[in-house]
Amino acid sequence: MYQAFDSVLLPRSITGGLIDIGAYEYSVATGMEENQLRRDISVYPNPTKDFIHIILPDLQRSSVAIYSLLGQQVFIATNPNVIDISNFAEGIYSLTVKQDATIWRTKIVKQKYPASKTYSHRL
Repeated sequence: MYQAFDSVLLPRSITGGLIDIGAYEYSVATGMEENQLRRDISVYPNPTKDFIHIILPDLQRSSVAIYSLLGQQVFIATNPNVIDISNFAEGIYSLTVKQDATIWRTKIVKQKYPASKTYSHRL
């Protein structure tokens, strides 16, 4: 193994033709972890422009909260099955479902409505 140092760069090593530059890799760019253990919870459509439908095995014991990427709570409800997010700003949000001692999180994407088209007709 060859060890190379540069005055500006961090130490890097070359092994078998591969260069390790010491970069860090993260699996989620937003810093939110998506819980994949609960296959019985469904959130659709995603992305959406207006409504999100939530299917839970036991809706009567759940609370749902939506957070912006800044961590601000923008929605909370008990036992919802449809959530209107049409007034949310375009972007990525974290949806959290709490059911008994279980917490499930996923990301939802709010799309903006397309700009209305103005047509002019010549007579």
